[in-house]
Formats: sequence, C-alpha cells, structure tokens
Amino acid sequence: MRNWAAYYQHAVSKRAFDYVDHRLVQILWRWAKRRHPTKGRHWIKDRYFQTVGGHRWVFAATTQDRRGRRRLLTLFQVADTPIVRHVKVKGAASPDDPSLRSYWTARHRRRRLCDRTRPPSHRVMANRQAGRCLVCRTDLFNGEPLDVHHRRRVADGGTNALNNLVLCHEACHYNAHGASKRPLQRL
Repeated sequence: MRNWAAYYQHAVSKRAFDYVDHRLVQILWRWAKRRHPTKGRHWIKDRYFQTVGGHRWVFAATTQDRRGRRRLLTLFQVADTPIVRHVKVKGAASPDDPSLRSYWTARHRRRRLCDRTRPPSHRVMANRQAGRCLVCRTDLFNGEPLDVHHRRRVADGGTNALNNLVLCHEACHYNAHGASKRPLQRL
C-alpha cells in the first residue's frame, strides 16, 4: 500500500486515498466478525481497532520488541501520504547535455532524499548523512541495496534509536563487519 500511495501521490488523489482507507477498515471489520462469530462488536473493536494520533478505527496490535518493551504496530494509513507535486524540468534541459550535469545531479538527489517508498527512518538517516554512505563516501542511492548499521551494537548496550543508526550500502555494511573491522566515519 505504501508503494502504491507513493506512485499516485503526484496526482490529485486525496479522495482516493481516503476511500482506500475506508474500504480497508470495512474489509478488516468483516474479517474480524467472521473470525469471532460469538463475540460482540464492542469486543471486536476494542481487540483490533484503536485510536492512534487522532485517527479512529486504526487496525493495530501490541507486541513486544526484543528488549521486552511493548510496541504498537499499526496498519499504514494511505490517507496520510502527502500530495507532492511533480517538479517540471526547467527549460530545454536535457540529461545528455554535459554542461547541465550539476542540475541533473541535484534534481536526482532531491528526489531520492524525499522518496516516500522508503521508511521514514531511512529518509531521516539519509538526510542526516547528506545522502552519502559513511563507509565508501559515495552516493547512498546509486542503485545498490541498503542496510541499517548500528554504531554501537545492541549486544554491547546500543539501542535502535536513530542517533545510533546509520544507513550504508549492503556491501559496505558487510565490509564494516569484516575482518578489518574498519570503523564508520563520524558525521
């Protein structure tokens, strides 16, 4: 759903996003009633749906993370996807023109840093790192798969907080944990 919403976020699609969320709640409600035919509707609503951040009827479940703390998992709300207008290419700019290389590089970088198909935490880390891998110092979004690296390992007392996480290429992450134990550069 997240990728579908990101694909259509450039169009005037807020009504469609609201409709999709509404239909998902209807489908999930029917599923919950079928799953618990002897339970009342208040019990079903309290069990599967919660109010989260001002949104009512959010399909949610409470679980535990690996440290034993309770964590709320919610279904992605399509209507929360912001409508972002497409920025037109200026003038007669062509990607084949070598004199406009800096224009196209900046345009692609802005677009990749605002990519809504990635989790919000990835966007925060990429913006904090200025779109660069901290191991090889090249562009993060060059087509290689990405990994999240803990600066301080969880086993050594580190956390999953954003200030302990960095984004790097999968190969760079593998090399950082290799025999050389090459440390990641500071921000």
